Amino acid sequence: MCLDRFEVVCRQAFTGNERTWFPRSLFGYAKHLGRGRVDTTTAVPVTRDSVIAYLRFLRDAGAPAWKRLQVVRAIDAYQNLVLRLAPAADLFDIKKKLSELAAAQRQASEGSGNSPVAGEGNDGHIDPDEPAPIREMRRVLRRLHHPIATENAYTQWVKRFMRHVDDENLEDYGEKEIGEFLTDIALTQVVASTQNQALNALLFFYRKVLGRELAGVQRLRARTGDYRPVVLTKNEVANLLGFFNGTKRAMFLLMYGSGLRPKECRCLRIKDLCFDRRVIDVRRGKGDKDRVTVMPEGADIRTVQELLGHKDVRTTMIYTHVMNRPGLAVKSPLDSLGVE
Repeated sequence: MCLDRFEVVCRQAFTGNERTWFPRSLFGYAKHLGRGRVDTTTAVPVTRDSVIAYLRFLRDAGAPAWKRLQVVRAIDAYQNLVLRLAPAADLFDIKKKLSELAAAQRQASEGSGNSPVAGEGNDGHIDPDEPAPIREMRRVLRRLHHPIATENAYTQWVKRFMRHVDDENLEDYGEKEIGEFLTDIALTQVVASTQNQALNALLFFYRKVLGRELAGVQRLRARTGDYRPVVLTKNEVANLLGFFNGTKRAMFLLMYGSGLRPKECRCLRIKDLCFDRRVIDVRRGKGDKDRVTVMPEGADIRTVQELLGHKDVRTTMIYTHVMNRPGLAVKSPLDSLGVE
């Protein structure tokens, strides 16, 4: 009645992909039940509640409906072909619901190509299988033009808070539960900025989605220490350069030499490069702001602040220790490497 037995049964009972994927799906379920540990020699317990809990875990991790349906089919096959319990856990309605969701998602992905795009007068595609509060949070984030990275980070924190309180309806929870949640996060030894991001996500949800102010939660904000960025030496950069060629080499040089963030580099267009003025126009950079950066030329500290898109000159000054003349002038770091 163990995982090894199920793998043998699958090879005998199925002829398609189920022979491979059913044992893998059951192994994932067993690993979740055992909190990362799996005993392949004992039977895997199957209950309706444990299956639903695992499916919610997969959903929150971004697994599509068809993959979750495959998991339920594998567990159902295991309990019917190996465990042979009477009565078995009733998973029929779960399979039916996931089949409908999988069909809807497949139809959306195979459509005419005219599916809504977020920001063009609508909210874009939102997974109908996500909890209703998460779907509404995505709509609000998109209407306020927050970056997709912020949307994904914030919604993941709210999902984790839902799991913490074991409830998808968060109207009845507030400062006490948020404090307990942040304490649990702190005990996992996350950095202060991560804890504060979780708090920001929950504040956004309660204020912008539920329309509710939370009193006293700012005292839960973790204190952040002084941060100095880790900067590679010139020799280290030169050594790294030897591992790049072609397009990736050009991107490496642009990001290092002009201070571009990865997304800013990927989104560059030919018309953003001005060789006469030796500058690069960065469109919709961090904070959805435009800026101009070097390609390269000299500049004082205030110019560097503008080029990097920093709101506060103190942020810029953190980085000036990498300059040849700190706080007075700056050149592209590529100049000193002699790279062409």
